[in-house]
Formats: sequence, C-alpha cells, structure tokens
Amino acid sequence: MTTTMPERKALVEPRGTNEIRNEARMSDPNDAIARRAYELYEQRGRVPGRDVDDWLQAEHDVQQSRSMK
Repeated sequence: MTTTMPERKALVEPRGTNEIRNEARMSDPNDAIARRAYELYEQRGRVPGRDVDDWLQAEHDVQQSRSMK
C-alpha cells in the first residue's frame, strides 16, 4: 500500500513591489529573476510545467521594478 504526503502550501507571503525593486538593484539580474520565478512557482502550489511562463513573468517583474527607480 502506498501512502502519499499531502501537498504543502507555500508559507511565503507574496512580496511587495518595493522588496522586488530592492532585490533587483542589489543583485545580478539573473539571480533576481530566478528568485522571482521560484516565488511564482511556489505561489502556484509548486505545480510543474510552467517554468518558462514563470521566468518570463519574473523577467517582466524585475525589469519593471528596475525602471521604477
């Protein structure tokens, strides 16, 4: 008999624009994009298969936050 673990919800609260903007300024853009993409993945309940969508959205979010300086 196989038992499955219940899916865990992300315990991370969505970050505000100021937090994303500060992170984007302080780090390599690809690091900020990767962190944001992972955050989006967690917000969707860690369902695989949308990594490209998450990356593109993260790029947009980081670029937008950099332009708001």
